[in-house]
Amino acid sequence: MKNIKDVTLEFEVVIVEIQTFIEPVFDAIVDEGEWDKEWNSNSGTWLDLKGGILNGDH
Repeated sequence: MKNIKDVTLEFEVVIVEIQTFIEPVFDAIVDEGEWDKEWNSNSGTWLDLKGGILNGDH
């Protein structure tokens, strides 16, 4: 998102980006699980410690 020059981002787009970032971490906290992932800001995805993309798994 930081590379987008358009300053008129739709509210829904911003919320979806935030949810993509926060939801897996929140779920791990609620489930009392461990969190060992790394956020890749270039791809906008969570990576496991081996560098694999999680595709929605957490």
